Amino acid sequence: MELRSRLVLGCALALGCGPTGGSGDTESDTESTGDSTSSPVTMTMTMTMTTTPGTDSTGDPDTTAGDSTDEGTTTLEDPSTGTDTSTDDGGSSSSGGTMVEPGDIQALPIVRISEVCESLEGGCCLESACGDYEASLSCFTDRIQDAVEASGDESMLDVVFVVDNTLNTTPMQQALAARAPQIVTALQGLQTSGGADLGADVNVMVTTTDFGNPLCTPFETHPSEQGSPLTTPCTERLERFTSIGGAQVDEGACTDVCPNEAGLADARPYINFNPGGDNIDDVDLVDIDGDGNLDTATSQALACLIPTGLDGCGFEAPLENMLQALNPNAAWNTGGTPFMRDDANLAIVLITNEADCSVMDYSIMEDESLQETNPDTGMPGATSAICWNAGVGCDGADGVYDNCTPEEGGGLQPTSRYTSYFDFLRDNEGKEIVMLVLGGVSLNGADQTVIHDWTDEDLSMAGLAAGITAEDNQFNFGIGPGCGGAFP
Repeated sequence: MELRSRLVLGCALALGCGPTGGSGDTESDTESTGDSTSSPVTMTMTMTMTTTPGTDSTGDPDTTAGDSTDEGTTTLEDPSTGTDTSTDDGGSSSSGGTMVEPGDIQALPIVRISEVCESLEGGCCLESACGDYEASLSCFTDRIQDAVEASGDESMLDVVFVVDNTLNTTPMQQALAARAPQIVTALQGLQTSGGADLGADVNVMVTTTDFGNPLCTPFETHPSEQGSPLTTPCTERLERFTSIGGAQVDEGACTDVCPNEAGLADARPYINFNPGGDNIDDVDLVDIDGDGNLDTATSQALACLIPTGLDGCGFEAPLENMLQALNPNAAWNTGGTPFMRDDANLAIVLITNEADCSVMDYSIMEDESLQETNPDTGMPGATSAICWNAGVGCDGADGVYDNCTPEEGGGLQPTSRYTSYFDFLRDNEGKEIVMLVLGGVSLNGADQTVIHDWTDEDLSMAGLAAGITAEDNQFNFGIGPGCGGAFP
């Protein structure tokens, strides 16, 4: 039996989502356009769209994106109340539910993201979002050291963080931000192939997984990043630590790791540090990771950027946002001080707890064949399950699946869009590329991940206490967790 991919709206998974999906949205005919000064993408409101996968003849990512108009109707739960919201046709879908406080982390399998990461072969670190971040980052920085040597001791490095900014991801954000000193120290300690100090010149930018979606538009209070960089410490955007609809507030995910509000001291929308200095405001040195050592302004600035908030659209698009962050025509990649430099190697950190939902044709949001059945109503409903069902195909039976691969033609961007751009950067631009994915991977590795429908054994104590069932989570996500457990 083939398990077709299905789609994902609603809450970003962390075993905290109630049976309705934490960021369910209603369809909107509001047009969203990306300003060239703040976003590289123009979102045209057309039900169907044509997109050239990968790159055009110049090696630029195709930045066409599709949105839906007001053709048809879709009904989704209002995430702020947990109640049904009906569109003009009077239909209804998701039932209400209770949100669970963060603590137990679960992440969906990342089949599409895994394929993109693995296309880099030795440059890929596929690590568990539910696991040991210190060990994961050690894998990443080891791969960067290998890239330095493979490139003839190239000293320039551009690093992109794509950080999930949806409901229940703040413990992951905080854990990664707390390791900012580890990351900065490792990059400053890179060596040449001969064992001398490299003296790396490093650019670091942070963006989110929020590309926008017509189903999110009515509930969003902030424009989607679409790959554009965050430029202010999280303490200056604390309003973004309230989830869409206000179901959850977690400002501590920022303030616990950003005590000094370290920010950028110049107009560049990214961190730069090299042996000659950095572009960070002067701040008092403090210990942000609890290791007993005072941490530099550079480490503090990175720790202040990584917490992205939890107000993003629940149809996370980490792959598309990654691509647009690397778009050579984007404002931050042009001019006299571009983020992405011609001669620099490239490193990417992608952290998410859901399956990729980089949509090519937003009409899939209304396709009932991609939706799961609401256990309370017996009717299909638009939830985050759409993304899995539209993006992944598997073989299997009895709720356990194997041979899961990205599904082409299901309405999501083909993974070749991203792998071919990597190929272009390596073959035509001479870049070494390293990627770290913190996602739904088993603690024993990607090959040990058992892809299965939700079962009662997958539920946490907090979820059970909130009345969440396996059927609720199956409706919300379309597939069981790839990793899970108490977060370290």
